[in-house]
Amino acid sequence: MQNILVLFKNKRSFIQNFEFLFWTVVEVDIKWGTGKSILFVATFCVMQDTIVAPATPRGVSAIAAVRVSGDAVKNIMGALFGKEKPENRKACYGVARHPETKEAIDSLVYIFFEGPRSYTGEDSLELYPHGNPLIVRELIMAICCVQGVRLALPGEFTRRAFLNGKLDLVQAEAVGDVIHSTTSEGLTNARRLLSGRFSTCVHDLSQEIRDISARMELEVDFVEEEADADVVGWRTRFEKIQAILKGLLKNYRSAAIENKLPRVVLYGAPNAGKSSLVNALLENERVLVSEIPGTTGFCRDRSCTPWR
Repeated sequence: MQNILVLFKNKRSFIQNFEFLFWTVVEVDIKWGTGKSILFVATFCVMQDTIVAPATPRGVSAIAAVRVSGDAVKNIMGALFGKEKPENRKACYGVARHPETKEAIDSLVYIFFEGPRSYTGEDSLELYPHGNPLIVRELIMAICCVQGVRLALPGEFTRRAFLNGKLDLVQAEAVGDVIHSTTSEGLTNARRLLSGRFSTCVHDLSQEIRDISARMELEVDFVEEEADADVVGWRTRFEKIQAILKGLLKNYRSAAIENKLPRVVLYGAPNAGKSSLVNALLENERVLVSEIPGTTGFCRDRSCTPWR
C-alpha cells in the first residue's frame, strides 16, 4: 500500500487520471478543499503485488480454499513449507508453518501453478486447509507476513486474468454470472459466455465487417479506374451480418429474462390457504397462519429456490 497526495478539481477527475492498468485506487479521502480544487489522500495498491484471499465463503466446512497469485508465490512456499523448488501442477501434502514463529498452522494439500499457465497468468498457489475460519484466517495472516504480499481486492484475481490476456472482458464478466446466477438457464448462458463462444462470434463478425469496409474504401479510392467494382456477393454478406446481429440481440434479451427468478402471486379469498401454501413452498413457517380473516392481508415477498 502507498499513500499519495494528489491535487485535482474533483474526485471524478482524480479517478479518471489514476485508475489505470498498473494501479488500483483503494480509497480516496478528502484532505483539504478550497472550492476550485481538492487535495486527496489516495491509497494505491500496485498491480505487481502478490495477492492472497480465501476462495471459499466464510463458515465452517470440511475443506476451505485459499488462493495466492504473484511473483512472491515461490517465496511463500519456501516460508510455509521449506520448499525452494515447487513442483508444477502437482498436488502436494505438507504442514504449513508460520514464517516467523515456525509454529504449525495446519496440515493441508497445496498446488503450485507456474505462470503463465494459471488462472491469472502469474505464478499461483492454491491451498486447501481444513475449513475452520480460525485456521483460514491464521494461514492468510501468515502469508501476508511475506514481503510484497497483501490481501486481494474483490475480483482482483479475475482482473489480473483479464489484464494478462487469460480472459477477455466478456469472459471476465461471465465469471461473476457463473457465481451469482439464480436460475439454471442463466447459469447455462453464463457458461456459454465463459467458454468464449460469444467472443469468437463477435470477433468473426468484426473481421467480416472490416473486410467489407476495406473493399468499399478501395472501390471509392479507385472509382476513376475503368475496371468494374467487385460487388458480387456483397448483398449476401450484408444479409448474413444482419442475421447474426439480430440473433445476438435476441439471445441477449432472452438471457436477461432467464437470469431472473419468476415472480408468482398467490391471490385468493380470505382463509383460502395462501399463507399455508407459502409456508409449504418455503418449507418454513415464515408467514403467520390464522383463522381470523385479514391477519396476513398485507404484501409479502419471499424467495423460493426449487431443490426438488
